[in-house]
Amino acid sequence: MSDLATRNTEGDIGRLSRRDFIKLGAAVGAAAGTLSLGSRRLMAMEQKLGSDDISAVTGAQRQSVPYTCLVCNIEDGGVAFVENGRIVKLEGNMDHPNTRGKLCAKGNSGFLHVYDPDRIMTPLLRTGKRGEGKWKRISYDEATSLLAKKLREVIDRAQSESDDAILNEIVFKWGRNRTGGAVHRFMQALGSNAMINHTNICESSKKVGLEHSWGPDIESCDWANTKYIINFGSNVLETAYFMNPNAQRLVDGVVGNKAKLVSFDVRLSNTSAFADEAYFPYPGTDGVIALAMAHVIMNEGLYDAAFIRDWTNVTVEQLIAHLKPYTPEFAEQESTVPARDIRRIAREFATTKPATTFSYRGPAKHVYGAYQEAAIHMLNVITGNVEKKGGYCLPRGMDWPQPQPEQPRGKTPSVLAASPLYPLASHQVSTHVPYMIMKGEAKVSVWMHLYDNPVYTYPSSHVWAHLFKDEGLLPFVVSFSPYISETTELADLIIPDVTYLERHDPESMPSGLYPCLSIRQPVVKPLGGT
Repeated sequence: MSDLATRNTEGDIGRLSRRDFIKLGAAVGAAAGTLSLGSRRLMAMEQKLGSDDISAVTGAQRQSVPYTCLVCNIEDGGVAFVENGRIVKLEGNMDHPNTRGKLCAKGNSGFLHVYDPDRIMTPLLRTGKRGEGKWKRISYDEATSLLAKKLREVIDRAQSESDDAILNEIVFKWGRNRTGGAVHRFMQALGSNAMINHTNICESSKKVGLEHSWGPDIESCDWANTKYIINFGSNVLETAYFMNPNAQRLVDGVVGNKAKLVSFDVRLSNTSAFADEAYFPYPGTDGVIALAMAHVIMNEGLYDAAFIRDWTNVTVEQLIAHLKPYTPEFAEQESTVPARDIRRIAREFATTKPATTFSYRGPAKHVYGAYQEAAIHMLNVITGNVEKKGGYCLPRGMDWPQPQPEQPRGKTPSVLAASPLYPLASHQVSTHVPYMIMKGEAKVSVWMHLYDNPVYTYPSSHVWAHLFKDEGLLPFVVSFSPYISETTELADLIIPDVTYLERHDPESMPSGLYPCLSIRQPVVKPLGGT
């Protein structure tokens, strides 16, 4: 090695010339390269992209199996690594076009679903009082025969009384239904329309606000190609809908495309901390801020006249008149966000092309949440940013075809699934279900539930607990949960489902601008007797 590299660092480093510094760097790089050629330890498997993993014990290659995640509803692409028939690690699938090899922390820990020590491994029949925790093991044949007997009793009574409404006494409620239409076909074959989801405690207001504005119930922002983003009440970088793909593209847009990010949220979220500007309005005032911005854009002539003319059912004059009360000063009184900032951001948003908004539960899960979502959506419409590169785009989902012929729906509407009191609630009002049953507005004979725990997760959880404990209101309750939960422990029969890493499901989620179909496939064989 040259004497350059052996100089007294403390005394001489300050006198290194630029030429000497470059020579030193080259010498160190050459030495490092030589070491890497002679050491396997420096060639870490983590540096390889996807589908390669080595056992730390045996040094053997682990089996890699691609799958689709179901720890939440976003369906990221993953790769499971299996050693001796056991899942040892989950990682993102580099071949997934939207999630691009990334999994969130929950997704990475998803194999714990399979090996949960409290997992139910065989059907259980209640032997004591509801909630007493006394069960006996039975076979799947016994369990399914008992359920079939209870269903047959309802069907026979409906036929003998010539009353199709009785079939709606068969109820199926889910929290997460990714069965590719199997639940709907099952219930339609029974003649029941009493299918209940959990969406109205999740994001129904956002969906309703968008559906009446442009059809779909979600948006797909072209984050990577935009130049301006206004975020309303969404923590994109941590927890929002489609967090994984959206967070990646948001960073692409802000860092790679130099987009400006303005965030309105009631707290300093990770997304607001990342933003160029962050504002902290009173909760539930996002909509009035959006309306004030629209007021500025329309009154200052910053709107896209051609888009409004060709793609909306109102005129510019009607919009200006409608928005007249929603001045920035009015919005400041309601939200505390300064009027001068509302004006400036509105002008920037309208004159910076392309641009997009994004919103989630912040504005949606408040009173008038659907209207707040529609107000935010209007900013994209009046500026002509809808379906534009770098703008606010339609979701790119693809539906799997259903088996033909399709089973016809039941003949009588279910008041539990479609309450006539809420005709615009396109995603139901499941929060009202226990009250409707207790008031006698609907009768239940068989209640089945999948991926659902309302006794713990609903705002009125104590009311749900009262409902499930009352055998007069719910004579027969079946849970398909693979775990004991606050709701499952109040069942009469448990027929445990397998976990998402042990089964097949078709999937297609609009998690980005690349439409794709994916599948869920077993990574390992189902444990025990499930």
